[in-house]
Amino acid sequence: MDKSHSSSIGLVEKIRVSCTERGVAQLALSAPTPALPLRGRVARSAGWGKFYQELREYFQGMRKDFSFPLDLGGTPFQKAVWKEVAKIPYGETRSYKQVAQAIRRPTAFRAVAQSIGANPVAIIIPCHRVVASPGSTQPLGGYAWGVDLKKRLLDHERTHR
Repeated sequence: MDKSHSSSIGLVEKIRVSCTERGVAQLALSAPTPALPLRGRVARSAGWGKFYQELREYFQGMRKDFSFPLDLGGTPFQKAVWKEVAKIPYGETRSYKQVAQAIRRPTAFRAVAQSIGANPVAIIIPCHRVVASPGSTQPLGGYAWGVDLKKRLLDHERTHR
């Protein structure tokens, strides 16, 4: 049985979460306007409480990783990319090229970028920590929820490192 829930928390205006019996399957974000930072609201449902508590702790700078299970689809290549991205330490970044090299596909950095863009669980698999190589005209690279939010997430992590 799939379940879905939305809530406001931390640096984002809305978080939409979809879960299966096995774990979180999707997490989507939308950013507030930079002038109006929002305070988090924890969902009232007991089933969502731990999940939202961990997210709240992340946005408060008290949590560096998450303990809840994931239930991800994706191709074997995408899963390899996501697994590598999940290893990037809190407050640090890697380039798309470095991720491609780490999965032993050194020329596949564009495919890595596409896989990162398809990451179904933002924040949990920290795709915001993957940036362009030095010297790029877009140093942060892209982000499905906007480069402004990517920058704010990276700044947040560097502040709370």
